[in-house]
Amino acid sequence: MKNGKSGQKLNSQQMTKQLTNSELNTLLQEVINHTLLQHHYSTDYFQDLYFTGCRSQELLRIDRWKLYSDKAALSTLKTEAIRIFPISHLSSEFIASLADQRQPYNGLTYDQLTREFRQVIKLHPIWSGDRIADTYLFRYNRARMEYEKSHNLLHVMDYFGWYSAAIASKYITTPLIYDPYRSG
Repeated sequence: MKNGKSGQKLNSQQMTKQLTNSELNTLLQEVINHTLLQHHYSTDYFQDLYFTGCRSQELLRIDRWKLYSDKAALSTLKTEAIRIFPISHLSSEFIASLADQRQPYNGLTYDQLTREFRQVIKLHPIWSGDRIADTYLFRYNRARMEYEKSHNLLHVMDYFGWYSAAIASKYITTPLIYDPYRSG
């Protein structure tokens, strides 16, 4: 395939495409395991996003969390729903931050972590409707994984603390489109 402007060949990663659930999951696992991450703590952050499906900011707000012996509870940002996670689903760095009441991920900011995510993800940008998804891709991925595991929308709603089937359906069914030519 040729690009009409420059005549350069495009490789398959430069073409617009809709990601499958499997491709999304693989892409995010590659982010977690990327060897070029600038900050050691980024790996913990991306791992925590992957296993919890939390909003990016929820993992940076330890005031929203309570730590118990074998689990951690989050009061979500938008709905203040309580989500319970086994400690095994969270990085040791995050658990230590909760226990010590200190900023997690060595004080890295949302902007620093998002910038690093954009640098290491193989396909960028990926769009969800009219927005670039960035680290929300972890949230989409977790919702889809939970649905594939249970084939039950109510399970997904319960897992995330959502009260609306429409919200759960949005995360499960919205096409995620890699489009390097679209500007946001």
